[in-house]
Amino acid sequence: MQHSIGPAERLAATLQFLVIGDAQCTIASTYRISPTSVSRIISETCSELWDSQVARTFLDPQRTELEWKVISQ
Repeated sequence: MQHSIGPAERLAATLQFLVIGDAQCTIASTYRISPTSVSRIISETCSELWDSQVARTFLDPQRTELEWKVISQ
């Protein structure tokens, strides 16, 4: 019987991949889910994170290089 992978597990797996850089197979064994599911979860979660930040105007993909340099200073 399959269980649903909740939002907390999805975010944790994605952050583990992005921050620590663990391989997807390692993450799969940590959370006891298939590597294929891990790959899909990471892709979907990153997409949702990006969309939510763009919608809130935290990230503006239309900014120029000069604007980003000004922001960074």
